[in-house]
Amino acid sequence: MEQHERNKHGGSGGTVTSGGGSGGGGMQQLKLNQTVALKGEPQARLTAHIVGFLIQDGRPAALTLGRGFRQLMHAMNPRFVMPGLKKIKMFTDAMYDQARDVILAYIHPLKQKGPAALRGMVGCVSLDLWTDITQVEYMGVILHTTKETHAGYEQKEILLACTEVDATHITSQVVKDYLLSVLKDFGLPVKSIFRSIHDGDAKVIKGVREAPLPSSLCFIHSLQRTIAVSLKDVDEVLTLLTRTKKAVAGVRQSNVQASYLREAQVSIGAPQRALVQDNQTRWGSTHDMAERATEQRASFPQAYALDDERNQQQTYKVFDPAKRLTPGDFTLLGQVVAIYKPFRKVTTELQSAGITSSFVVPSYMQLLDDVDSTLKIEVKMPAAGTLYPATSVTTQVSELPRPVVQIARQARTDLIKRFNLQRMIAFAVATCLDPRFKNLKAFKVPDDVCKRVWHVIHVQTDRTITVLKEAGQYHEEERGDKRGADGQPKRDGSWVSALNAKAMQCNDMPVGTLPTAVGPALQTALDFGGVELMNGAALAVEIGTYMRKPVAELGIDKPDALQLWWGLKKECPALAIVAMHYLSIPASSSSVERLFSQTGLIKSKLRNRLLPETLQKLVFTRGNWDDSLLQVRPKKKAVGVEESKGGEADEEDEEEDEDGEELWVDLEREVAGELDREIRPEDDLGLDRLMGLHFEEPDDDFWKEFEDQEEPWLDAEN
Repeated sequence: MEQHERNKHGGSGGTVTSGGGSGGGGMQQLKLNQTVALKGEPQARLTAHIVGFLIQDGRPAALTLGRGFRQLMHAMNPRFVMPGLKKIKMFTDAMYDQARDVILAYIHPLKQKGPAALRGMVGCVSLDLWTDITQVEYMGVILHTTKETHAGYEQKEILLACTEVDATHITSQVVKDYLLSVLKDFGLPVKSIFRSIHDGDAKVIKGVREAPLPSSLCFIHSLQRTIAVSLKDVDEVLTLLTRTKKAVAGVRQSNVQASYLREAQVSIGAPQRALVQDNQTRWGSTHDMAERATEQRASFPQAYALDDERNQQQTYKVFDPAKRLTPGDFTLLGQVVAIYKPFRKVTTELQSAGITSSFVVPSYMQLLDDVDSTLKIEVKMPAAGTLYPATSVTTQVSELPRPVVQIARQARTDLIKRFNLQRMIAFAVATCLDPRFKNLKAFKVPDDVCKRVWHVIHVQTDRTITVLKEAGQYHEEERGDKRGADGQPKRDGSWVSALNAKAMQCNDMPVGTLPTAVGPALQTALDFGGVELMNGAALAVEIGTYMRKPVAELGIDKPDALQLWWGLKKECPALAIVAMHYLSIPASSSSVERLFSQTGLIKSKLRNRLLPETLQKLVFTRGNWDDSLLQVRPKKKAVGVEESKGGEADEEDEEEDEDGEELWVDLEREVAGELDREIRPEDDLGLDRLMGLHFEEPDDDFWKEFEDQEEPWLDAEN
């Protein structure tokens, strides 16, 4: 149009005439840059992206009413009409409904009848309780699934609920009722859950057992209790940690002291890193605080020396001699850090995504060695008056000061008591069925535990073979023994890589690997108490094929346990199914802790009046977010729904209705979606034929040890 005006009408390119000639005072002119509002799909697409931004980043919908945000969107696309709050809510509800439908479709195999061996999917749950800023209790439940697909085993973490608990007092009955209601809401029978992971809270333990669900304690949470128990009655260390916490808080809260510390760090060449504050709700924060303070040990005396020619009154207030850490304090602090270093490594690595229960027993056995008083540890501690960096001194634990030896002994005693291997058989089975570990003997596990573990594997695999044969899915002529290539461990310094390297040095057939029913060449002298194996020969071939392969290497660029089992599935089909079950058990409930952190970002101080159902929808959609939700469009609003103020969105609704756009449809879910949630009594999953409880579960006496315990967290005021 600009080119046409220049060529035909001699114009400058800014306007176009509408009267048939050039010039003329009565001529109406149309500006070329006039804004025409978006309609239909382009408008809906941008609205969906805004709602997706609000959900994924945990931002309030009122953010879109701000002048700055609207100016930004206008600059990005002047034709876009900002939606009102009503329309944002409609898009949010539509995305929640779609996310829920996707989850229901994905977990549908867990609701099918028949043995677990034929369903191709395993489900475990982790759960915990959380109190928000308004002192409202929430229960978080996450479903951990392993699903067999055409490309391999697929693992997912699915957020089922972060539900407000409507009870004045949380009891085991409340925990049980809410857990069962969450499972029922997604149509999951209790029998479809292979195992649950939770912390050592007495009401949670009892509620899960009454559900009833087979369960195990969160390994990482239990380690934090071990650390707390190890500090019991060690007054020197408790006092030191309290003083360190106050000193760190003083630096972080005082600009004067913080500036002095920065100057000291520069003068001695120490890393210019901020001190770490202890946080009771964050795992490992006490260790991080002590480690960072020890690293900056040389900066503290230097910072104290910077008070001579400055505001002496203010300096004396900040550097109260009674609150200063002495060189002796730093020496003791460095030794305590060295004792707890292995615990921190385990906490860091085992709460990462993709870590399963197969790491629990090796980590536990290694921790027992690391806190043994007969072993030597590396203590990083500079001598008094030296500059950065610190030097390392290797010393035997028993030669350290009495308080340090005491916490090491108490930690080891509590580890043995809290993590009784006889009660960790499920975790030990997962270790044996992880191709990167296999042999429990590599980690000095006693023979009687190894025997029980392989007893479970034999029985589970034997029953799986029977189920597959009955379904016509097991052909023994295809079974074979193909040896894999050996490899060298990748030594990258991580905790799990060190465990893998230890396992790779023990490739011999372990005690209790093969059943007594097989031939003399593969026979071991074990007695399983008269257990009859229906498929002894086929069982021996599968287990023998698996165990003869060398331990696989663990690394970032290496296949994980389930990827390795996908390659073994053809040779060991029944054992692969058993492995899929036990490798689905998470090592900790850290995913629920992360869920609570995300929920806290949504229900912040500025959004503390969110309705429970609104918060549930936001958390669920965010936790199960997929970019395909950006393609979701709300449907036509139901007749009789009250209109609400929405700014420019009301005008947009009128334009869309005039154009015949049907953006709003009935909001009710389809009947099929509702039926998926129903649990019918006749839906017997037949799990007793396969994945029943064939090993001893923790009994009442075992759990009673945890019921009377309280969280012995350090209190800064004590």
